[in-house]
Amino acid sequence: MTDIAETPDTVASRKTAAVSKCDLCGHEEQHALAAPSPARCRIVMCGHCGLFYASPSLAPDLLDKFYDEEFEGDAGTNKRLKGGGIEPRKVNIEERIARTWAMPLIQSHVDVRGKSVLDVRCRSGSLAAALTEAGAQVTAIDPLEPNVRYAEKRNVIGDVRFIPIENFERMDVFEDAQFDVITALSIHLLSHSPSPNRLLHRLRALLKPGGYLFLDEKDVFHPVRATGETVFDSGPAHFFHFTTDSMRNYFEACGLEILECGIDPKRKKSTRHIRSVVRRPANASNGSGTRPQACDRDKVIAALEQAEHKLMRNNGFNKFMKSARRTARKIWN
Repeated sequence: MTDIAETPDTVASRKTAAVSKCDLCGHEEQHALAAPSPARCRIVMCGHCGLFYASPSLAPDLLDKFYDEEFEGDAGTNKRLKGGGIEPRKVNIEERIARTWAMPLIQSHVDVRGKSVLDVRCRSGSLAAALTEAGAQVTAIDPLEPNVRYAEKRNVIGDVRFIPIENFERMDVFEDAQFDVITALSIHLLSHSPSPNRLLHRLRALLKPGGYLFLDEKDVFHPVRATGETVFDSGPAHFFHFTTDSMRNYFEACGLEILECGIDPKRKKSTRHIRSVVRRPANASNGSGTRPQACDRDKVIAALEQAEHKLMRNNGFNKFMKSARRTARKIWN
């Protein structure tokens, strides 16, 4: 486990906001797990439901500034564009994932022909374009203006909109029950939200009764390769670190019917991915759900320690492979 001694918040000297209670269950008991660093905020575990979250977190009013000036994850970020245009390599990766993974997943649950679809965090518009070509009426939204401009230039997607990240939990430009399907498969949407609870309730409200929501998130219990010293090292804008159990708890708390929620056999990067398909119940009008039950804290900590041990083993393997590649280059050169 990571040293949890209290240290000054070194998250690039950014303004942070206090987080007094768990977003999922509302309890205030916190157990510190990872001290703050440039690669993460201070991470705690809820003493009741076991959710992992940043406390304090990056201040919500800095989110748009962070995405405009520092975020590098998309092909169309301002920081990447300073070195030239949108990177074709990253766009090609998005195209491949959209057509070989996301579209088959969506079409295994719903025929999108004639359906109204909201694609949240559309990035380059790869999935939105594929959905449009399959016959859907697509609205695509993103908080990065270069992404929006790139998606618009495809001349395929009917409606591409810029919406600031701070407005994602409200999305007041849309009407309730407007969409048959909502997709968030291009990036990990909930983990970057100041409140997955509020965001999920809003997405649920935007769905028509019986409508489908598709989500892709990372599972912190299943690290694949090391990107830092702890499984929580995924950047200061990563507010939440999910497990399959915590995802299920969120869906149930928001009154969403779970059709799929488990480790995806095909998707992995720094961690394995949680593939979720949920639905707004056809016979329920409000957003009420069940309150999360108390977790077995010993089991949660044991699972986290196992994940951290796996990360350390991966760290050692990665260092060995880098050394082997350097040696091979010297020999062949």
